[in-house]
Amino acid sequence: MLSGFATMLSTGWVVVAQQPLERAGTPLRNLTLNVIGLSAPFVLFGSLMLWWLTLTIRKL
Repeated sequence: MLSGFATMLSTGWVVVAQQPLERAGTPLRNLTLNVIGLSAPFVLFGSLMLWWLTLTIRKL
């Protein structure tokens, strides 16, 4: 269970919010997988371009 609280300065009340850990972590997990999935092709392409560039420079 994740929880947080804040004090309302105007009233002095304390507001508490609670959320199950599974519910809080699911969007973050999905975002992480999406970012990895979308960036993997760019990393692969960049690595291949760098490899090709180093081979070209070595021949000079």
